[in-house]
Amino acid sequence: MKQIVLAIVCSFSFIGMSQSTDLTSQLYDTYENYKETSIGKRRIKRADIQPLIDKYSSNEKFKVTTVGKSIGGKDLSLISIGSGKTNVFLWSQMHGDEPTATQAIFDILNFFNSVDFKVEKEAILANLTVHFLPMLNPDGAELFQRR
Repeated sequence: MKQIVLAIVCSFSFIGMSQSTDLTSQLYDTYENYKETSIGKRRIKRADIQPLIDKYSSNEKFKVTTVGKSIGGKDLSLISIGSGKTNVFLWSQMHGDEPTATQAIFDILNFFNSVDFKVEKEAILANLTVHFLPMLNPDGAELFQRR
């Protein structure tokens, strides 16, 4: 998980700024500061992430919108941050039984919400608008099955 988050954040950090030689090490060393511990189990349902979505709904740095509903009537929530012209879209749990990227998305959101790496995050978010759909298939997640 740590490597997934590190790779994504480092990829973002190359946008519009010069890369510090030790940024990767600093991100790796501070990962535990951003890790979302409330969803560390193997099976993640929509109800498990709702408190996290609510947390970002009340945070002015983020925009949270309902962009649709699943076949079973569960909300599909999009969490966005940044003001750049380039839009980046990350989603998770297209297959309900694959929650690893859901965990990574909330780790990245915690990173963006932190006070650390201010210069790097400002550069990223000035150039990008990043959209996160943390659970694309909440019905499959509820049943812990692919579809």
